[in-house]
Amino acid sequence: MERLDMLRAHCEMWTGPIAAVVYAPLLGSNLVSLDMPHLNGTTVADQSAHLAAVHAELEAAGPCRLDLDLTSEAVPSYWLSGHYPFNALRNRALLLVRTQVILLLDVDFLPSAALSRNLTQPGAYAALAEQLEQRIAVVLPAFEPTESGEAGTVVARQAVSGGKQAVVQGYEAGMLKPFQVDRYPKGHSPTGYERWVVAVKPYRIRYREGYEPYLLLARKYVPWYDERFRGYGKDKIVQISHLATWISFVVHPWAFVVHQPHGQSRAYKVTKKTGQWNELFRLYAEVQGLVAKGEYTPVSAYSCASSQRAPGLQAPQNRRKRPAFGRPGKLASEHERV
Repeated sequence: MERLDMLRAHCEMWTGPIAAVVYAPLLGSNLVSLDMPHLNGTTVADQSAHLAAVHAELEAAGPCRLDLDLTSEAVPSYWLSGHYPFNALRNRALLLVRTQVILLLDVDFLPSAALSRNLTQPGAYAALAEQLEQRIAVVLPAFEPTESGEAGTVVARQAVSGGKQAVVQGYEAGMLKPFQVDRYPKGHSPTGYERWVVAVKPYRIRYREGYEPYLLLARKYVPWYDERFRGYGKDKIVQISHLATWISFVVHPWAFVVHQPHGQSRAYKVTKKTGQWNELFRLYAEVQGLVAKGEYTPVSAYSCASSQRAPGLQAPQNRRKRPAFGRPGKLASEHERV
């Protein structure tokens, strides 16, 4: 609930479908929230009515087509409501997807407006879908403002509106930096930011453990997220390490995402204080061992014989082509494909 306003920014600039899930932990019959105490004591019916009004407002005011899901869950205590089921919520969002291509993105990141405009041009979406059939995951480099608060939000909004040129200028001026470069550099360093700044064509990169990029993918190649990962840590990283066993990573030469600044969620503190942090690291080590042996299946309420893992784990025999995404505002012509 606490990041619902960030969804508003997505709907203001993204032309096309958006699938989003809002989480409502319940203690008894009432909502509880560590980050938004004013919601404590409200009911699912209250929030459902509120979300219905927000949904109608956003679809009427913006270009997006929003599929919005309210998911509630009984929790054992107010404090343990901080063990957010991030991966279970991501799986719920995957169930809402109606498109062949999917952008896996957290709500606190905004995609470049130029990407949205490009995909609405005749033939662009179909061309991208065809390229992603080669088992390619397209990485959108992730940036964050160096300033927090409202000043950082302004920088983020200007960057996504201004395109790559604005991001490069902000990066060189010290107003933008690679996401979490100071706190968790291996999360995004394989993207190769210095290379991206001057890139005019897509380029391939190698997966390294700990990588957690934001991706454009063919929907059929997206595995379920492992729902055992609750609380803060390792949730997306596990899915990417699994995905890397059959997908190649290619960096988009001009599209990107920018983080919208916000305060630290109390989920981080709860994860640390309750010992869940150590459990997540233990579980992560277990999963990595199974991934290495090709024996891993994500644990999900939606896993079944036909959907528990992506369709294929072996690389296709034909040589993969390097994709071409054109430029903001124009399509990739046939001779631009390598």
